[in-house]
Amino acid sequence: MYVNIKKCLLFALKYVNIVLVNSLEKIIMAKVCEACGKGKASGNNVSHSKRRTRRTFDVNLHKKDIVTINGVEKRAYLCTRCVRTSNKHAQ
Repeated sequence: MYVNIKKCLLFALKYVNIVLVNSLEKIIMAKVCEACGKGKASGNNVSHSKRRTRRTFDVNLHKKDIVTINGVEKRAYLCTRCVRTSNKHAQ
């Protein structure tokens, strides 16, 4: 049984970051839209003098209650585009 749990944890660690806080394990959600999979993007800050420094563009995520295929309500993190699309199709 210990081997199965270890395999599951190793599989989960590929997708979830685990941070040690006060010697307790805390699971951090990835900043990814659960509907479309949009994630962080990288690019440049460009100053007036055209100097370029690297930066990241985070996704604008919102907690939203959605109804799954089984009819169960689930709270998901959605980007604003997916929230707008779901509101559009709900009407």
